[in-house]
Amino acid sequence: MARKPTHFTPYSNDESHLRFKAVVAQLGQGVDAREDRLAEVRIDGVRFGDRLPEMRKPGSMFYAQSYVEARSIGMLMVDLDLAERVRDIRRLEPPAPDIEVMLDDGQSIFVEQTMVMDEGARRLSVLVDDVNAAVRASDDAAVQRGLNAGLLTIRLDRLSAADLELEIAAADLTAEVCAIASALQDDVALLRPDPSTAPNLHQLDARVFYRTGLKTGSPIQPPMDHGRPGLVEPTLRARLRKKIEKAGHYAAICRPLWLVLDVDYHFGLATFNNVARTVIAEEAPECFDRIIVQQARTAPLIIER
Repeated sequence: MARKPTHFTPYSNDESHLRFKAVVAQLGQGVDAREDRLAEVRIDGVRFGDRLPEMRKPGSMFYAQSYVEARSIGMLMVDLDLAERVRDIRRLEPPAPDIEVMLDDGQSIFVEQTMVMDEGARRLSVLVDDVNAAVRASDDAAVQRGLNAGLLTIRLDRLSAADLELEIAAADLTAEVCAIASALQDDVALLRPDPSTAPNLHQLDARVFYRTGLKTGSPIQPPMDHGRPGLVEPTLRARLRKKIEKAGHYAAICRPLWLVLDVDYHFGLATFNNVARTVIAEEAPECFDRIIVQQARTAPLIIER
């Protein structure tokens, strides 16, 4: 049974992609041509370019998990030059693998997908996403005045490893950001949060900037690559072992069976191919016919079993 979509943004993937291409073209740059090929791939019977992106929750900037899985496999088909052979990418429910790739010759490829991520980095990103959405939705007139009268930017670019282990309530951090937004009147070149009124932002060593005449979208801006590289090896090993155990319960018809390990963007643009090869060789996951490691801006690493 295909998974039901969750929440949607107003624009289809085609519309969003064309808008983005237009903006980038004005800057004299291009957009990854793979996105155009991905738009033609069907996911649950609907052309990807015609789909509305499925979001984690209303107001969120993050995609829902099953949408991430389907998009990942769709882009993999593009990278493997199989996109034109794909009849449909179906999202499946347990106890089946995550994805069934149906080919034009009637055969199928079954795919199990998982993310290799720093849970602390992801938790912080989700927290920031929730806080930004809550601040934007605030019904406090003073907060909205501050957001609409200027560009509020709260940078978290000095995060420590300990910061990623903090347990911070979204409501508390939202209150701190709203208090700052409602108090701003003039340009601010640099403001360090007061520990007595903004203890969480102070703990995160935040830097606050404000420029009047512009408008705020999402006030908190965490660094993209705040994942801890040292966690790649143990996390990849744990994910692999979990998927090996899960694969033992699949029906025999689910063949060929691929495993796709997506290294999270929080780890930056470092290449972890050597780490992946070592872990996969040591764990010897014979239950998978092919293992693929995907990382940002690098060709997929393919290991045949």
